[in-house]
Amino acid sequence: MSPDPETLVWYACYGSNCSRDRFLVYLDGGLAEGSADHHDGARDPSPPRADGPAVFDTNVCFAGHSGRWGGAPAFLEHRRADAGALGRRYLITLEQFADVQAQENRRRPGELDLPADIGALAPGERRTVLDSAYGAVAALAPVDGHPTLTFTAPEPPEHRDPAPPSEMYLATILHGLREVHDLDPDTLVERVGRSIGVRPHWSDDAMRDMLRKGVELFARRILRRLGPLGPLSAIARSLEVYALGHLLDRYLGEVRQLRSHRILEPEAQRVRAAIDAAVVRAIYPSVKPNPL
Repeated sequence: MSPDPETLVWYACYGSNCSRDRFLVYLDGGLAEGSADHHDGARDPSPPRADGPAVFDTNVCFAGHSGRWGGAPAFLEHRRADAGALGRRYLITLEQFADVQAQENRRRPGELDLPADIGALAPGERRTVLDSAYGAVAALAPVDGHPTLTFTAPEPPEHRDPAPPSEMYLATILHGLREVHDLDPDTLVERVGRSIGVRPHWSDDAMRDMLRKGVELFARRILRRLGPLGPLSAIARSLEVYALGHLLDRYLGEVRQLRSHRILEPEAQRVRAAIDAAVVRAIYPSVKPNPL
């Protein structure tokens, strides 16, 4: 008997799927940026119902070699850790989870039949469902009443020789974690740098540079969406954001009747709305501004 494919589960990830854009390729199909392989996509391409940060009770290590990424892939270790790895979780159906795991193991969606009781695994338990690189399903603590599942190697990956990930792969992980964890770059780099295989090949400065380049890549994606005149338009609109900072200084110093620089909630909401509107117009110039 197979499990109900419509059962909702949290898929907790720790590798490149921490990037939402990269993860959606496993649902929608296509070619992920930085990867050489085309993915079929899940039988159900619906986007995740929700997503959020995850913290594992085990660490991540890098071992082996991925032809998709040109370096060592990430695996969740079997041994417990006091301060585990950072990750991300997506609320998807059990069928989608099976299709993602199948594609991670170079199988087609629909070719992996999970055991009927896979959602009943206790936190910390693992079950091998495939004789493949990511063939073991592991359970974490449930969230909001839904089982939380991930997958890793059937045998303890920490027993393998460590190897460094490629720059693109590590940068994808870093950016995905930054999307969902409210951490400064230094803390994020320190946490990711704990994973076996990262150091000494990748220094803290190199990982900070990956984060910086990722911001530039995001900006380039936005500009491509805007079309041929996008760069000029975005630059012009971005000046509005810069100018707002100076206007806020003048507002505090000249317009307000109060001498204190403390701003109460209603006033702060109006200022925040103006800044948010300027940011939106910087990305989408057709949006009309609202008066403060």
